[in-house]
Amino acid sequence: MLMLRRALLLVILFFSFSHVQAYAGSWEVPYKDALNVANQLKQKQTSFDRAINQGNLELVDSLYNDFSAMIGKTERAIGKVPRSSKREYLLKEFVRPAKISRERVIYEVSQLRLLEQIDANVKKGSFNEAKNLLAKLDRLKKRAVEIKNAGGYASLPAAVNSYLTNYENTLRDTIETGSAPSLYSSIYNGISSIKPEINVGSFSKDSDVVFETLNSVLQDHPELFYFSYKGSLFWSDGRFEIKYLYSTSTILSMKSQLEQKANQILAQTITPGMSEYEKVKAIHDYLVLNMAYDYDNYLRGSLPEDSYNVYGALIKGTAVCEGYTEAMIYLLGKLNIETKYVTGTANGGAHAWNKVKIDGAWYNVDATWNDPVPDKKGYVRYDYFLVTDSELAKDHKWDNSGFPKATDGRYMK
Repeated sequence: MLMLRRALLLVILFFSFSHVQAYAGSWEVPYKDALNVANQLKQKQTSFDRAINQGNLELVDSLYNDFSAMIGKTERAIGKVPRSSKREYLLKEFVRPAKISRERVIYEVSQLRLLEQIDANVKKGSFNEAKNLLAKLDRLKKRAVEIKNAGGYASLPAAVNSYLTNYENTLRDTIETGSAPSLYSSIYNGISSIKPEINVGSFSKDSDVVFETLNSVLQDHPELFYFSYKGSLFWSDGRFEIKYLYSTSTILSMKSQLEQKANQILAQTITPGMSEYEKVKAIHDYLVLNMAYDYDNYLRGSLPEDSYNVYGALIKGTAVCEGYTEAMIYLLGKLNIETKYVTGTANGGAHAWNKVKIDGAWYNVDATWNDPVPDKKGYVRYDYFLVTDSELAKDHKWDNSGFPKATDGRYMK
């Protein structure tokens, strides 16, 4: 009987010890994982704080998205730790200090990004939109002062506010004098008004400068689709003579159709409160789902002019890469999302796609290559949606020297 009792006691002790070990193991592994991620966050915070203390707002902006993503990743890892005491320790030691660092400059980063939007509109000659964004900036600054005064935020180096103030003042001065024509705005206004002749000699008679500016205008403003080098363009000593692709009455009708279609698309795809990422995805998906690559005409060598532009893309629903690219620029431009026109080669042939700016970071989007050929109704690919330069360079080639770098891979699948 005594032996039986001893045996039972040993069994009980064995299972109790096993349970303790299992319980210990149940939190140790996720804790170690969370601690590892938290230490990575700490390293990023060190770099982020260093940039703040240096007063380098541009560097802070470049680190901001990645730092924010790391905070979220750390919080998710901590959420998997079973012990509340361990979770609280990790949150206190790593996440909360990181959030304090981020919140210290959240309004300054927002101001910088808004100023960059204003700058982009000024460079395009869109002064009315720039003024609207300045009003938005004023509201943001007022809100920032109220919140920072109430929240007791740590002060920032004088260089940060000095940078923002100088940037804003420069833009305000430019906008105030922006009514004075520039080479860019003169070309844009002339084509937008369907003028048969545009004189830019007072700005430049250098044909290289003028035609480079003309190309910038056309890439920034897809709605000028009715102008094309395939039309008739005569240049002489600072003066353009233009024969447009269509008659004036036809152009006005086509522009009206395009504007109505764009408003319809935005009403259908964009809802209040959407993030920039959600807006870009909505426009991308709309284009892929509602357009088809004009493959038959491409093979026959009989592509109509409309297949190369935004009108063919949105009104007729068929286009080649230029049409997809212009449609992205046109629609995202109406949402104040900065988008660039990139040209290069892919599979050995000439190609075009976009670079898109989301929350301060740049990404590549090739809507053309995300649309299957032959067309598949209801199917969207994301192989070339918000990818890095290094990823896109696997099958695309281009001169990246004049474009912002795309290095953030958070959206790649």
